[in-house]
Amino acid sequence: MPKFQYVAYTKDGKVEKGVIEAQNQDVIAQILSSKELIPVSIELAKERTLSFSFGKKVKEKELSLVLRQLGFLIQVGISVPQAFEMAAKQIHNKYFQKTLLEVAKDVSEGLTVGQAMQKRKNVFPPLLISLVITGEETGQLDRSLILASEYYEKLAKIKGKIKSASFYPSFVLIIATIITTAIIYFLVPIFASIYKGFGASLPLPTLMLLKASNFLHENILKFVILLFISGFVFKRLYQNNMKFKKRIEKTLLKLPVLGNVFHKIMMNSFATSLSSLFSSGVSLDRSMELISQTSTMQIVKEGIEKASKSVKEGKPLWLSLKETGLFDDLFISMVKIGEDTGRLDDLLQSIVRFYEDEVDKAIDAMISLIEPTMIVIIGGIIGVILIALYMPIFKIGSLIKS
Repeated sequence: MPKFQYVAYTKDGKVEKGVIEAQNQDVIAQILSSKELIPVSIELAKERTLSFSFGKKVKEKELSLVLRQLGFLIQVGISVPQAFEMAAKQIHNKYFQKTLLEVAKDVSEGLTVGQAMQKRKNVFPPLLISLVITGEETGQLDRSLILASEYYEKLAKIKGKIKSASFYPSFVLIIATIITTAIIYFLVPIFASIYKGFGASLPLPTLMLLKASNFLHENILKFVILLFISGFVFKRLYQNNMKFKKRIEKTLLKLPVLGNVFHKIMMNSFATSLSSLFSSGVSLDRSMELISQTSTMQIVKEGIEKASKSVKEGKPLWLSLKETGLFDDLFISMVKIGEDTGRLDDLLQSIVRFYEDEVDKAIDAMISLIEPTMIVIIGGIIGVILIALYMPIFKIGSLIKS
């Protein structure tokens, strides 16, 4: 039987807190009333367990598959606890399997699915919990689970597109760095030993290259350690310093080509989340609130929070989104049409499909641009280094001819 923690007032106005084991919150309210206590809040008691589940995150694809199975099983008349037990048997992730069986046990003991999921917020995202609670309240749990499945399937695709968009620029940078370092570290010393016996002054570019090679040989270990420390510090700053994170995000969105890709991905992600929540019956302001909580980009999080407040104050959605400066004119226009015609749900689905195509086109355009750029960059680096290396030889050749 689940435990609930409560906060209540006595007749004297004193605050009383405690934990009671009961079937549901209504029973707790009756118990408190019989004790002449006025309940202020009744919530599920948080389980105090020591967890060592590092690296046991449930992936979007896996979550999508399980939610689809649950929705189908409940749709054909199988009881909710049994549906969770059957879905648990179909997956290989032992941690997730255990969690699903725990939810099945809680539901069979009287909790709703939403309440059981709320006890395990480290596994089930807030957006999913909200969809499930809405589904239970409207008697359409099966539909909400299927909608959630479709949402996490789309989310997995969006994350895949983000990785794809990030991979190519990173690949060019890494390859260019490796080639440059290898040439300076291995090839330049060979030429340095040849030039030692020349007895003549070397051109400035060659001298600079030789000094760079010597510096790299003498400090290679320090260079590698510094690289790792810089990466660690950058990651920590990005995770913990909101100003630094916002600055990086703004810079990323302003980058040529790549910024356009990430901007379209951001709009597609927002439209996908809002469409899934709104079509399942979650109120507009609550949907905005949930999206802001689940956003990984700080500037988007703050922008959606601002828009959510505007919606609560009575402003139309299109105007609230426009004021954030995060969405392009086409996106705002389509939302406005949806609100004006009372077909926001349909228009949001159209926006999702449109920006899915836009993201694919933007990524294809970026890749087609990066491939020749990569050849030019790497070829240019090698060319400059080789010219600097051969300049003394050219100089000696011209002296011999003269």
